[in-house]
Amino acid sequence: MYKRQEDIFSWRTVYPLTSHAISSTGSIEPLGGSTQTVHDHEYFWKVGTHVASQTVRKWRERDIYSALKLFLLIAVLALFGNLYLARTRLREQRNQYELESSERLLNIITSELAEGLVVLDAKGCLRMMNLEAQRLLGWSEQELAGKGFHALVHPEGICQSKQGCALQLAGSQGIIQTDDDGVFMCRDGKILPLAYSAAPMVIDQRQSGIILTFQDITEQKRAREQLILLATHDPLTGLSNR
Repeated sequence: MYKRQEDIFSWRTVYPLTSHAISSTGSIEPLGGSTQTVHDHEYFWKVGTHVASQTVRKWRERDIYSALKLFLLIAVLALFGNLYLARTRLREQRNQYELESSERLLNIITSELAEGLVVLDAKGCLRMMNLEAQRLLGWSEQELAGKGFHALVHPEGICQSKQGCALQLAGSQGIIQTDDDGVFMCRDGKILPLAYSAAPMVIDQRQSGIILTFQDITEQKRAREQLILLATHDPLTGLSNR
C-alpha cells in the first residue's frame, strides 16, 4: 500500500488460473501465434485500487461522528444510571430512617405503658417484651427471647378459668380472648394475679403470632377479698355473721 498526501493506493497479486492450468504469452503480431506457454503459478495479474483524499476524509468524518454518537449514548446511559442509583440509595436511606424512627417511637410507647405487653411468634416463642412486663414477671427480654412463653409463665394446672387458657385459645381459635381473673407464674415462682387479653396478630391475612397485654390485679383482688370479709364477718368479733 502506498499513501500520497491523503490519497490511498493499494495493490495485490492475483493468480487467475486454476491449479495445473496452462496459458500462453500471446504475440505482438495481430495474427501471430504464441511463442511461449506459462503455468498457473507463473501467470498473474496486478490489481490496484485508489481511494481519493475526499473519500478518505468522508470516512474519517463518518468514523468520528459514529464514535461521538457512541460516546454520547454511553454518557447519557451512565448519567441516567447514576441518577437511578442515587435515587434508589436515597429512597433506601429514607426508608431506613423511617423504620428506625418507627422502632424508636414503638420502644418509647411500649416502655411507657402502665401494663405488660408481650408479643409472641406463630410458635408461641417470645419476640418482644416491654419493661412493665419484665418488671411484673421478673424475666428479662433477653432471658425469654426465642423461648416458649406459655410453658414458663402459665404451666399446666395453673389456669383457673373454666373456659380454658385464654392465651392458648387466642392462638387456636384466632379471636381475641380475655381473662379478668387469671394468674401467671413469675421467675421466682410467685403466683401473680392479673387480668389479661390475648389477641391474634395477623400479617398479610395470616396469623403470625399473639399480642398479650396484662395488668397486675393484686391490690384489686385484695380489696375485693377485704370487702367480702367485711360483708360476711362481724367487724368486732371477727366471727362469721352468716
